[in-house]
Amino acid sequence: MAIIIGNAQKLGFLLRTGGRSIVKASGGGLYVVGIDSEASPWAIAVWYSLDGNNWTEKDAGNRPTSAAIWGVCAALDSSDILHIFYYNYTGEEYDYTTFDTSIDQWNGGSPASIEKIADQDQGPALMFFSFVGVSIDSNDKPHVVFNDSAKIHGTYYDTIWYSNKVSASWKTPIEIEGKTAEKLCSKARITLNDSDIPLIVYINRTDSEVTAAKGNQNDASSFTLKDVYTPVRDYAISIAVDGDDNAWIFYQDSDYIGYIAKQSLNWTDAWTIVSLGYALYPFSLAIDGTMVYAFYFKTGGVGTCYNKYDGSSWSGEQILDAGEMAYPLARWAQNNNFSYDAGIDYVLTNLSGGVPVDLYWNKLAFDGGSFVPDGTKVYALVIGD
Repeated sequence: MAIIIGNAQKLGFLLRTGGRSIVKASGGGLYVVGIDSEASPWAIAVWYSLDGNNWTEKDAGNRPTSAAIWGVCAALDSSDILHIFYYNYTGEEYDYTTFDTSIDQWNGGSPASIEKIADQDQGPALMFFSFVGVSIDSNDKPHVVFNDSAKIHGTYYDTIWYSNKVSASWKTPIEIEGKTAEKLCSKARITLNDSDIPLIVYINRTDSEVTAAKGNQNDASSFTLKDVYTPVRDYAISIAVDGDDNAWIFYQDSDYIGYIAKQSLNWTDAWTIVSLGYALYPFSLAIDGTMVYAFYFKTGGVGTCYNKYDGSSWSGEQILDAGEMAYPLARWAQNNNFSYDAGIDYVLTNLSGGVPVDLYWNKLAFDGGSFVPDGTKVYALVIGD
């Protein structure tokens, strides 16, 4: 079964608004970043486990705090530094900090050092739109995406913004879409391709579209937008890049049906659209070589599931965590994503009355064709590669 992280801290309460939050360090240990919403003030917490079975919070006395935090995400660099980005609701700003997993400390054992990337304009219109994302390029430079409402012609529009720290300081945020076009945009996710170009996806709620944005260079100053699919529901989406440098997106259409879409390097050709063929709530992709793993959940007590696409067909849905278990965020990154030999780790949350509560770890483990649904020794099914 899934293993709880930080009992009674409600670390999963805002899991749905954050980006990827589980990584594997070069030494093999797992780190998860969450929001301790039971503390006063709230805090960003870093938890460690050697293998997922037992979890310990690291350097709790120096963690970042705020009366309220609405989303957190993390990515690992080649020196095992965690780059953490979050929306500081109380401070009305978008903040960044780091945690050194080689010594398991914030700021060398001192209070976490916080860098403000941007003051909010109006902030997300609703908590559920406050998605944030961070990705690390091959030079260990962070790239972030966030949602903030901005006003034009007397009306506020939820807008997608991008920034990076390619140079010594944070880049003035660049508008991807929203205010200028007078569109409502949210649910942004970010990654990079093999050339260190930032790739962003989000939902254009005004037009009911999934939109993808590709930067013009590593230190992106503009983005080429591509409408991928319409009509869609305003729900979470995910992006990842395969071993051939194809970008993949996971989303839900207006009938709740799950889809993945693939694009090659040019970003101008039509996307290849593949349906899973059934209703689901998408949440994250993980890619191993060219195998695409879609992690999602179903309501009504079904729980967290996955399906695997090998480039031509789906292997078939498998339930990983039955019951009211939701919002699975899989471990994946374009850079510094260490081996899946032991399987794909992910975090998720239990629901109480539809509201996320605690944070859990689990693993889709595979050994040849064997599938272990929850990291235990019980083999549930044999599937082909």
